[in-house]
Amino acid sequence: MMYWKKVDAGDFQKYGKEFLEYYKTNDSSFNHINRFWNELKDEKLKEVLELFPEMADAFSKFGVVKQIAMIYVWSKGEVTLHTDHTRGLNNGVHARLQIPILNTKGTRTAYFELTEEQYPNYTVSDGGTKFWPDDYKRELQPVDWVEINEPTIIRVSKPHTVYCDTNRFPRITMTVSFEDDLVKYLG
Repeated sequence: MMYWKKVDAGDFQKYGKEFLEYYKTNDSSFNHINRFWNELKDEKLKEVLELFPEMADAFSKFGVVKQIAMIYVWSKGEVTLHTDHTRGLNNGVHARLQIPILNTKGTRTAYFELTEEQYPNYTVSDGGTKFWPDDYKRELQPVDWVEINEPTIIRVSKPHTVYCDTNRFPRITMTVSFEDDLVKYLG
């Protein structure tokens, strides 16, 4: 199974920096679901894509943008083993485009395969995110991992976590989902 794929998404360093500034100065344009997940409000999507034409052009090769969110990791060990939320706008999303924004060098998104006995031992958030016990993250070995140091499509529907061994925080990525799910790029 292919968990991730590096892709060309234009001058991500330029538009990523610009979008981070927009995020910092337009707090009311985002729904802050928790410390981690900060999604652009649906009604702001068209405006943002018009405001950042280079970003919109880079994303257009993947289809129509469904959602953009900023993901913040604030400390080591903060990210539990999980699959991303699957309710509401994210229903049916199996893969997303990750754009590195800040402090991603030396961090890893790691994937795990769980046994039939382990898999059902999750809790579910209101948004449909599944979380597994932290013991799994310590006891199991990742089956694959990727450093998000350039635009990367990642499979968010399989158990994964983020390891931040660099002590540089916050670690920020932009995550983008599309009307036509990107899982097609992962075979």
